Amino acid sequence: MGILRKMFGFVVSLFRNSSSPIAAASSQPVHRIDAGLYVAVAFLVAGVTLGVLHSGAWIFGGIALALIIIGSTMMEVTEPDRAGYMLFSRYIGPIDSGWHFPIAGIMDCCHRPGKDLTLDLGTMKVFTSRKTPITAKVTVNYRLGSTADDLKNACLRLPKNFAEAEKMFRETAESEIRSVLGKGDFGKLIPEQEILEKQAKEKIADDYKQWGFEVTGVKIRDFDEEVESEAMRIRIQGLAEADVRKANAEVLKDNWQAAAVTIGDSLARAYSGGSGKKGKKKPQEDGGDEAEDKTDQNPVSAVVQGVAQAVRGAVGGRRRRS
Repeated sequence: MGILRKMFGFVVSLFRNSSSPIAAASSQPVHRIDAGLYVAVAFLVAGVTLGVLHSGAWIFGGIALALIIIGSTMMEVTEPDRAGYMLFSRYIGPIDSGWHFPIAGIMDCCHRPGKDLTLDLGTMKVFTSRKTPITAKVTVNYRLGSTADDLKNACLRLPKNFAEAEKMFRETAESEIRSVLGKGDFGKLIPEQEILEKQAKEKIADDYKQWGFEVTGVKIRDFDEEVESEAMRIRIQGLAEADVRKANAEVLKDNWQAAAVTIGDSLARAYSGGSGKKGKKKPQEDGGDEAEDKTDQNPVSAVVQGVAQAVRGAVGGRRRRS
């Protein structure tokens, strides 16, 4: 009973000492996290005690449980990496480098890399201000900030598994790169490469600051303009022609004479095959001047052209009388 009383007092003192930083400032350093090691020792002592009182099997059981707990809780923090102490998901302070034995969810250790990190975004496809697609290779260099607040933000605002946090860094960087490259056109990207990199670095740094990380550099290179497919080229050309037709329609909306002439010309070109060519010239039999051969002209096209010429004459005569 005396041994159990001592174990209980040891566990109580452990929690009391671990909670003492809460009363202090949140930036107080915590040198070590030995919660898992203490629990393992408690199971070992309990196994030995029960083994002495009852059966030797309890001793082997206590040793096995102690080894399992130590193996599942032990972790090492090596420089330049940094880590924070989390008590019931509440940030307490930074911890020293070395071996620690945290218990997940209770006395936890939030580990964050302290070395320079490189985020390779690969080849990104971006649409410029003229809606033309371009590609560029982008690399972002970043690292954990040096202050205690940076470590605190990195522990509280990012997932515990840093591999999951990298997805957040990637999505944010891609969004900012698109906003920077999408403001200009392809011809200005290469001459303004350094300016674009500076703008991208400032935007990404503002986003990463909330997570306790700082951006050390952004590299944008290998600009290339994608060649559109034939179908896309035809679509773009059709949209441009539609804009021209819309502008012409606005001009002809209140001018029926000009509209009639335009319609007549369009019908004439349509019925003549779209070539708009006149009849062939052939020499006369008496050796005179060449005469126009109208035998190959479409009759309907001839009628439409005649109507169009008549409208032109009427419009011209009306203008002269006015």
